[in-house]
Amino acid sequence: LNYSYHINMKMNKTFIYAGLGSLLVIFCVFTISTTTYNIEYVQYSAALGNIEECKKLKVESIVSGDIKDLAGCKLIGANLRNADLSGADLSETDLRGADLTGADMKGANLHGAILYGADLREADLYKADLTDAILNGANLRDAVLESAKLNNAKLQYAKLYKTILADTEFVNVDARKANFCGQDLSDNIFFKANLSGADLAYSDLAYVQLKNTNLSNSLLKGAYLVGADLSNQDLRDINFRGANLFGANLEGADLTGADMRGANLINANLKYANLEKVKLSGGEFDKADTEGANITEIIYEEVKNQISPNAKKLQKKSNFPGENFSYANASGKNFSESNLSGADFSNANLKNSSMSEVNFSYADLTNANLSGSDLLGADFVGADLDGADLSNTNLSGVDLSGANLKNANLKNSKLFGAKLFGTILENADLSFSQIEGSDFSGSRMQQVIL
Repeated sequence: LNYSYHINMKMNKTFIYAGLGSLLVIFCVFTISTTTYNIEYVQYSAALGNIEECKKLKVESIVSGDIKDLAGCKLIGANLRNADLSGADLSETDLRGADLTGADMKGANLHGAILYGADLREADLYKADLTDAILNGANLRDAVLESAKLNNAKLQYAKLYKTILADTEFVNVDARKANFCGQDLSDNIFFKANLSGADLAYSDLAYVQLKNTNLSNSLLKGAYLVGADLSNQDLRDINFRGANLFGANLEGADLTGADMRGANLINANLKYANLEKVKLSGGEFDKADTEGANITEIIYEEVKNQISPNAKKLQKKSNFPGENFSYANASGKNFSESNLSGADFSNANLKNSSMSEVNFSYADLTNANLSGSDLLGADFVGADLDGADLSNTNLSGVDLSGANLKNANLKNSKLFGAKLFGTILENADLSFSQIEGSDFSGSRMQQVIL
């Protein structure tokens, strides 16, 4: 009897433990799913809490749309989507990594505000004061910056694609490596602006005064530069391929090694310019004024397309989820805003490519070369980047949550406002990278090189 009793007791305990274990699993699953489902609510609540800590207004103020004074508040990573911030005082407010998508910020005072990696897509900043603001790595796609003041602002690695920039002031702006691709900049003042390394491809710069602007190492492929003043500029090795320079003033400019294949230089002033080792495909200089110019060692060669066959279909806004691009060569291509979720890019060459806002979620990018590329706002959730080369890349605003970056090279990368929740970073090289506004919560960082 005792033996039977002990067996029954053990079995009952086993069933009890099993039942408790099942309840615990169900509770955990429920908790995780609820957290995931309410993530925006949690971020929104955190924003309200931070505002309350500032003792500037009541917690209900965002809901009531009565935000007026948020000067100096810390709103790092806050979810302020579609918030009414018109006329608000946000001077010197810390908004690193904040989500301000669609926010109404007309006439807001953002003087000296910190906006590393902030998401400002479709935000209305009409007549806003962004003087001395830090917008490094910010995404301003489709935002309204008409009549806004950006004097002395920092816009390094920022994206200004399809941004309304009419009458915007850019005096003494630091916009190194910023993306202005396709922008109409013809009505803007860039006095003493630093556009070194900026992407100005296919932008409209007609008759713009660029004489005191730093354009070194910028990309001007296909740009509309009719009548533009580029005299005495350092334009060495710049890509002007297919650009329209009709009547442009390039007198005294240093164009050593510049790529001018297919450029329109009719009536362009190239007097006393240094044209040594300039790349031409034919008679680009035939109708230009080259009096006194140095035209030694001109290189004549046709444009060669070295893109591999399986990568030729990659274009802007492509839709190839789950496709196989392993070992593909897509170096230098622009396929921004594409859906490539679950695609195989293992061992692919994606060096120096434009891939902002690409959906790479759950994609295989093991040992891929993405060095020097623009990946602003890209989605890498759950992606495998083991051994990938991400050195010198713009990773501002990217979502790397749950991604595998084991053994990855992120040296000298820009991670302004990036999300790295639960990211595997074992043995990754993050030396010389910039991480202002990034969130590494729950990430595995064993033996990371910092």
